[in-house]
Amino acid sequence: MPQFGQVPDSFVPSTTQEPAPTTPAAGGGIQPMHNAAPEQMEQMGASVGRMGAIANTIGLRIQWDQDNAQTRMAENGFLQQANQILHGNGTPDNPGYLNMRGQQAVDSYQGAAQALAKAQQQGLDSLSNPFEKQMYQRVTMQHATDFGGMMSDHQFQQRTQVNIDSASAAASTYQGLAAMQLSLIHI
Repeated sequence: MPQFGQVPDSFVPSTTQEPAPTTPAAGGGIQPMHNAAPEQMEQMGASVGRMGAIANTIGLRIQWDQDNAQTRMAENGFLQQANQILHGNGTPDNPGYLNMRGQQAVDSYQGAAQALAKAQQQGLDSLSNPFEKQMYQRVTMQHATDFGGMMSDHQFQQRTQVNIDSASAAASTYQGLAAMQLSLIHI
């Protein structure tokens, strides 16, 4: 007779393969977990795109400011040279074209016009990119037109004055000749 606490020697465990009874589960069906990664990737891409657009806008503003500064410096250099050409420095060596009178102004017109064109070209040559050059040409073209008009007006006035002075001198000469001829007749 077996005693409690002891395992019988003759007992050998065995296994059988019988299907386990299943009972249907109560409740709704199981839904797969929602994958939020695609929406998050779209949102992240849109954010990166907005950051890129902002960075591009900032970069364009910085470049425009730099282009504008370079153009203004070149324009200022042109205007300083133009001021020397037109108004001089108050010395006899450089009276400035608009301070010249008579035949000197008439004769110096071409040289002053060429000096202005050269000064404008030097400013253009100092710029590094096509946008700066386009800005410079646009702004200096108006200055060059104004300066050319001032110079042409001055040349016309001085040419007129030279003609008046020449006519007056010729009239005085003719008057003197006529007086000499009259005096020869009365002798």
